[in-house]
Amino acid sequence: MKMGAGLFWGIILIAIGLSIIFKVIFGISIFRIVIAGAFILLGIIILIGKPVFHPHRGDQDVIFGEKTYKSSQIQNGEYNTIFSKTVYDFREIDSLSPGTTKLKFNTVFGSTDILLPQNVPLQIKIDAVFSSARLPDGNTIAFGNAAYKSQDADTSSNKLSIEASVVFGGLNFQQSE
Repeated sequence: MKMGAGLFWGIILIAIGLSIIFKVIFGISIFRIVIAGAFILLGIIILIGKPVFHPHRGDQDVIFGEKTYKSSQIQNGEYNTIFSKTVYDFREIDSLSPGTTKLKFNTVFGSTDILLPQNVPLQIKIDAVFSSARLPDGNTIAFGNAAYKSQDADTSSNKLSIEASVVFGGLNFQQSE
């Protein structure tokens, strides 16, 4: 899932424009249709007694659920949290694979906690839109870009490179021994 600030705002502006066109030309209020659809979906969920959506889409995607990943080995990949809470516990990592290990985390209307060991060379880039993102050094960001580099990230041949996007959610990085 490729989610950046440009993609998000592009979709929002297109939706607003289409809503205005439908209201002016056809007299149809898209907002009212969306609200009515939400009530119908809520009614179906209450009648059935269980969620309509499956809580987990793939091994790396958490949608409408809660999941904790524990791993002693990090592999390249992309992890998505949508309307969910996810904890990635990588504190038991002994060593990284040779070269740069690249991870991408996307959080939309959710909460993501990433727990990392202190001894891993690390560089992080975050894009945040109306969110709360906390880097390992304690710096926080609500809107815009931020970056973090551990002291040994430039000199180490094996390092962890993380790209993270968070939209209307929370993202928290913690390093501990």
